[in-house]
Amino acid sequence: MKNAINYIYSDIRRKTEDFIRSKESGESQEAVDGEVLELLHELLDYQSKLEAQIVKLAENERSGRKKAEEALSKTKVQLEDVLEGANIGTLEWNVQTGKVKFNSIWAKNLGYTNTEIKIGLALLGKKGWRAITHPDDIPYADEMLQKHFSGELPFHSVEVRMRHKKGHWVWFHQVGRVKTWTADGKPLLMYGTHIDITCRKQMEEQLKNDIEEKKRAQQALVDLNNELEARIRERTIQMLNITVDVEERERNRFSAELHDGMGPLLSTIKLYFQWLADTDDPEKKKIIVEKGSHSIEMAIQTAREMARGLSSQFLSEVGYISALNDFVQQINLTRKININFVANSNDRFGSFQELMLYRITTELIKNTLTYAHASRVDITFDYNQLKKIIIFAYADDGVGFDWEEIRKQKKGLGLMNIQQRVLIMKGDVEVKARPGEGMQVLIQIPVGNKSEEVKI
Repeated sequence: MKNAINYIYSDIRRKTEDFIRSKESGESQEAVDGEVLELLHELLDYQSKLEAQIVKLAENERSGRKKAEEALSKTKVQLEDVLEGANIGTLEWNVQTGKVKFNSIWAKNLGYTNTEIKIGLALLGKKGWRAITHPDDIPYADEMLQKHFSGELPFHSVEVRMRHKKGHWVWFHQVGRVKTWTADGKPLLMYGTHIDITCRKQMEEQLKNDIEEKKRAQQALVDLNNELEARIRERTIQMLNITVDVEERERNRFSAELHDGMGPLLSTIKLYFQWLADTDDPEKKKIIVEKGSHSIEMAIQTAREMARGLSSQFLSEVGYISALNDFVQQINLTRKININFVANSNDRFGSFQELMLYRITTELIKNTLTYAHASRVDITFDYNQLKKIIIFAYADDGVGFDWEEIRKQKKGLGLMNIQQRVLIMKGDVEVKARPGEGMQVLIQIPVGNKSEEVKI
């Protein structure tokens, strides 16, 4: 349209300039009048065309505006449908005056009508949103607003609780942004959305509770397992005590049976003496005396060895240190191995503890004699009266063995029994052994009340 008007204007100007030149050149009046008339006709024609163009332009503008309005109306309806379908509340907030414009969904999510919200916010004033926001969430929301107003955050995005008309709290995810600012740089108009996330928060809370419940259940299982392990350990110790008790009773019973079994041997010796009394033959008397004496020595020696090996009577009478010294001396008399026993104390301990120490020591010596092919054994007994602890060290120079392998395969029954006995006394035991390097055993045992007696 602008191009058409420019064309008409330039054409009229050209014809007017031609008319002025004709006038100045002195052309006849008739010619001039004819040109004027022609020019007037053209001007009228141009005016008519111009008016037609203006009318057409106005019609086009009205048609375009109508189409734009229709498109805008359609877009608005579509946007409202989307917001309603997604249950999204919208608002326009004048930060300076506190005036708020919102859609029906924003009000509906809080249980109010638009009118109720408008009246309420009008009465509450600029900070009216605080009245329906959870007190615990206000500082957080304020902080996020200030960070957005200062430019630190491009958007204001928070999750807060707002009070429903019925009194309960509803969770909302609020997202907004300042679009216009005052001349002095203060936030003016802020636009944003409110989305009800209560269901999501409830699911998160339920998930959190489920996780906590799972943790509590797992901890309960751990506690139960620990309790069961403690009970098993306690029961194991009880069973081991019972085993030791039964073992010692059986040893004493067997010892008594051995003593009783000596009756036939003694009867035989008696017959030797009767035979001796009935004969006068010097040669027979000599033979009888030799055989009788030998039988008596055998009986005495056998009874002593069996009694000391199978009964705790001797140990109870003399104590651990003396009993072990006696045991070591008898082995050293054989000259097959040298056992060096050193003790810093001759104190007596509880009968149960002395019995366990004696069984542990003799078991170690028996293992050395049976398997180690050793020439020397060193035994150290150190009683620390101040700390009330016994430190027992045993070492031989035998062929050694792979202790780790034996422990994994649980083959060393004797050493396993030693560990169990130490466990009963609440002590610690450490075994070191390698092929060709002998064996070392270190045992630490706490000492209780010496007067404490354990009946066997």
